[in-house]
Amino acid sequence: MLRSGSIGLSSGLITFTANGASSVKIYYGTTTGFGSVISLSTATSQTTYTQLLSDLQDGTKYYFEINGLDSSGSEYQGTILDFITLPRPKITTVQLAQVAGTAQPTVLVSWVTNTEISSIVTYYPLGNPGASRDNINVALTQGNHQMLFRDLIPNHLPNDYQGTG
Repeated sequence: MLRSGSIGLSSGLITFTANGASSVKIYYGTTTGFGSVISLSTATSQTTYTQLLSDLQDGTKYYFEINGLDSSGSEYQGTILDFITLPRPKITTVQLAQVAGTAQPTVLVSWVTNTEISSIVTYYPLGNPGASRDNINVALTQGNHQMLFRDLIPNHLPNDYQGTG
Protein backbone atom coordinates (compact mmCIF):
# COMPACT_ATOMS: atom_id res chain seq x y z
CA MET A 1 0.00 0.00 0.00
CA LEU A 2 1.37 3.41 -0.94
CA ARG A 3 -0.20 6.85 -0.78
CA SER A 4 0.84 10.47 -0.52
CA GLY A 5 -0.97 12.78 1.87
CA SER A 6 -0.58 15.93 3.88
CA ILE A 7 1.03 17.89 1.07
CA GLY A 8 2.16 21.39 2.06
CA LEU A 9 4.03 24.32 0.50
CA SER A 10 7.47 22.81 1.11
CA SER A 11 6.81 19.25 2.26
CA GLY A 12 4.98 16.03 1.53
CA LEU A 13 4.15 13.22 3.92
CA ILE A 14 4.51 9.76 2.35
CA THR A 15 2.77 6.80 3.98
CA PHE A 16 3.59 3.27 2.84
CA THR A 17 3.38 -0.31 4.03
CA ALA A 18 6.44 -2.56 3.80
CA ASN A 19 6.34 -6.33 4.09
CA GLY A 20 9.38 -8.62 3.93
CA ALA A 21 11.89 -5.78 3.45
CA SER A 22 14.67 -5.17 5.95
CA SER A 23 14.98 -1.57 4.71
CA VAL A 24 13.63 0.77 2.06
CA LYS A 25 15.03 3.56 -0.05
CA ILE A 26 12.73 6.47 -0.88
CA TYR A 27 13.92 8.19 -4.05
CA TYR A 28 12.38 11.59 -4.83
CA GLY A 29 12.91 14.66 -6.98
CA THR A 30 11.42 16.93 -9.63
CA THR A 31 12.14 14.40 -12.40
CA THR A 32 11.96 10.62 -12.61
CA GLY A 33 15.75 10.71 -12.28
CA PHE A 34 15.00 11.78 -8.67
CA GLY A 35 18.15 13.31 -7.12
CA SER A 36 17.42 12.70 -3.43
CA VAL A 37 17.18 9.52 -1.40
CA ILE A 38 16.23 8.60 2.15
CA SER A 39 17.11 5.17 3.59
CA LEU A 40 15.03 3.63 6.39
CA SER A 41 15.36 0.40 8.32
CA THR A 42 12.09 -1.55 8.43
CA ALA A 43 10.67 -4.57 10.19
CA THR A 44 10.31 -7.64 7.99
CA SER A 45 6.71 -8.06 9.16
CA GLN A 46 4.01 -5.98 7.48
CA THR A 47 4.29 -2.49 8.97
CA THR A 48 3.07 0.96 7.91
CA TYR A 49 5.54 3.86 7.91
CA THR A 50 5.30 7.59 7.40
CA GLN A 51 8.17 9.71 6.07
CA LEU A 52 8.29 13.48 5.68
CA LEU A 53 9.92 14.83 2.52
CA SER A 54 10.95 18.39 3.38
CA ASP A 55 12.75 21.39 1.86
CA LEU A 56 10.65 21.10 -1.31
CA GLN A 57 9.72 23.93 -3.67
CA ASP A 58 6.13 25.21 -3.61
CA GLY A 59 3.84 24.55 -6.57
CA THR A 60 6.17 21.86 -7.93
CA LYS A 61 5.52 18.30 -9.13
CA TYR A 62 7.64 15.72 -7.29
CA TYR A 63 8.17 12.11 -8.25
CA PHE A 64 8.94 9.41 -5.72
CA GLU A 65 9.63 5.70 -5.67
CA ILE A 66 9.96 3.39 -2.68
CA ASN A 67 12.26 0.44 -3.21
CA GLY A 68 12.45 -2.45 -0.76
CA LEU A 69 15.73 -4.13 0.14
CA ASP A 70 15.99 -7.68 1.44
CA SER A 71 18.39 -8.86 4.14
CA SER A 72 21.13 -9.51 1.56
CA GLY A 73 20.87 -5.94 0.22
CA SER A 74 19.12 -6.77 -3.06
CA GLU A 75 16.93 -3.83 -4.10
CA TYR A 76 13.46 -4.31 -5.58
CA GLN A 77 12.12 -1.46 -7.69
CA GLY A 78 8.81 0.10 -6.72
CA THR A 79 6.32 2.12 -8.72
CA ILE A 80 6.99 5.77 -9.55
CA LEU A 81 4.26 8.01 -8.16
CA ASP A 82 3.96 11.79 -7.91
CA PHE A 83 2.41 14.67 -6.00
CA ILE A 84 2.38 18.45 -6.37
CA THR A 85 3.26 20.74 -3.47
CA LEU A 86 0.80 23.51 -2.75
CA PRO A 87 1.46 26.80 -4.55
CA ARG A 88 2.47 29.79 -2.47
CA PRO A 89 -0.38 32.32 -2.58
CA LYS A 90 0.42 35.29 -4.82
CA ILE A 91 -1.54 38.53 -5.09
CA THR A 92 -1.35 40.37 -8.42
CA THR A 93 -3.15 43.08 -10.37
CA VAL A 94 -4.05 45.25 -7.37
CA GLN A 95 -6.22 48.17 -8.49
CA LEU A 96 -7.82 51.10 -6.65
CA ALA A 97 -10.83 52.88 -8.13
CA GLN A 98 -12.87 55.70 -6.62
CA VAL A 99 -16.61 54.87 -6.65
CA ALA A 100 -18.63 57.79 -8.02
CA GLY A 101 -22.10 58.78 -6.84
CA THR A 102 -21.77 57.73 -3.19
CA ALA A 103 -22.66 59.88 -0.18
CA GLN A 104 -19.30 59.24 1.49
CA PRO A 105 -15.95 58.76 -0.28
CA THR A 106 -15.71 55.11 -1.31
CA VAL A 107 -12.93 53.16 -3.00
CA LEU A 108 -13.17 49.77 -4.71
CA VAL A 109 -10.02 47.69 -4.31
CA SER A 110 -9.60 44.64 -6.53
CA TRP A 111 -6.89 42.01 -6.90
CA VAL A 112 -6.28 38.52 -8.29
CA THR A 113 -4.90 35.47 -6.46
CA ASN A 114 -3.56 32.17 -7.79
CA THR A 115 -4.93 30.12 -4.85
CA GLU A 116 -7.91 30.14 -2.54
CA ILE A 117 -7.41 32.68 0.23
CA SER A 118 -9.44 34.58 2.78
CA SER A 119 -8.79 38.31 2.88
CA ILE A 120 -8.06 40.80 5.62
CA VAL A 121 -7.14 44.29 4.45
CA THR A 122 -6.09 46.86 7.05
CA TYR A 123 -6.13 50.49 5.91
CA TYR A 124 -5.63 53.91 7.47
CA PRO A 125 -5.09 57.55 6.48
CA LEU A 126 -1.52 58.31 5.46
CA GLY A 127 0.58 58.97 8.57
CA ASN A 128 -2.18 57.94 11.01
CA PRO A 129 -1.93 54.19 11.71
CA GLY A 130 -3.88 54.72 14.93
CA ALA A 131 -7.00 55.24 12.80
CA SER A 132 -6.66 51.85 11.10
CA ARG A 133 -9.69 49.77 10.11
CA ASP A 134 -10.02 46.21 8.80
CA ASN A 135 -12.12 44.83 5.95
CA ILE A 136 -12.47 41.07 6.31
CA ASN A 137 -13.77 38.38 3.99
CA VAL A 138 -13.31 34.88 5.44
CA ALA A 139 -14.66 33.06 2.36
CA LEU A 140 -11.92 31.13 0.57
CA THR A 141 -11.79 32.55 -2.94
CA GLN A 142 -9.41 32.03 -5.85
CA GLY A 143 -9.10 34.42 -8.77
CA ASN A 144 -10.79 37.82 -8.65
CA HIS A 145 -11.34 39.59 -5.30
CA GLN A 146 -13.02 42.92 -4.52
CA MET A 147 -13.61 45.00 -1.39
CA LEU A 148 -15.35 48.31 -0.90
CA PHE A 149 -13.85 50.85 1.51
CA ARG A 150 -16.55 53.29 2.63
CA ASP A 151 -16.68 56.39 4.81
CA LEU A 152 -13.20 57.55 3.91
CA ILE A 153 -12.01 61.03 4.81
CA PRO A 154 -13.32 63.54 2.21
CA ASN A 155 -10.78 65.23 -0.11
CA HIS A 156 -8.26 62.39 0.28
CA LEU A 157 -7.27 60.46 -2.80
CA PRO A 158 -7.09 56.64 -2.69
CA ASN A 159 -3.29 56.93 -2.62
CA ASP A 160 -3.52 58.94 0.62
CA TYR A 161 -4.33 55.67 2.41
CA GLN A 162 -1.85 53.01 3.31
CA GLY A 163 -2.77 49.41 3.68
CA THR A 164 -1.53 45.98 4.48
CA GLY A 165 -3.00 42.68 3.44
